[in-house]
Amino acid sequence: MMCSREHEIRCVKRKLLLESFASELPSGTIRFSSKVVSIEESGYSKLVHLADGTILKAKILIPHIEPFAG
Repeated sequence: MMCSREHEIRCVKRKLLLESFASELPSGTIRFSSKVVSIEESGYSKLVHLADGTILKAKILIPHIEPFAG
């Protein structure tokens, strides 16, 4: 699906995307089930503050959003 000449949107199952990243990235690169407290800008990266006090510098964030059950 093309939105404009500059952007393209593709749908990918989250599980397949995460498995693909996990197979190519170094061990420990991906964090699952972490509670994010805040995210702040840091140049081209983001600083992700977790509930356990950990601060991660990330270029890519893939959040899990619960479906609305309204």
